[in-house]
Amino acid sequence: MVGHAGARLPADLADATGLTFAYSTALRPLRPRGTGHDPGRVATDLAVMLADTDEAALASLRAARATAREVSWTQATETGEGIPAAQADRRELPGLVLDLDATLVTCHSEKEQAAPTYKKPLSFRM
Repeated sequence: MVGHAGARLPADLADATGLTFAYSTALRPLRPRGTGHDPGRVATDLAVMLADTDEAALASLRAARATAREVSWTQATETGEGIPAAQADRRELPGLVLDLDATLVTCHSEKEQAAPTYKKPLSFRM
């Protein structure tokens, strides 16, 4: 952890210079519901994480991305449908858009071995 101690400085610099706020403003259309994580903060934290990543980790990330890209294009070719266009605010967006949402859904379970997670909602263990 000591080796990553300086990683906080670029994030603080982005906040102090207004970069995080500018990212949030620019990416606001990606967050139409106004819920979840602020995309500007996510973009800043991602940039800091990548800046703090060594060459071996970056090579692993590139390889993982290349593999996933190959699988997705192979699947699109096999189905003959291609990748459907994404839409935001009734406008078609070019390229591939992944919208990940980590919203917790409250539930109740009588299932065996159901237990609260560290955030207290239930999770299901197989």
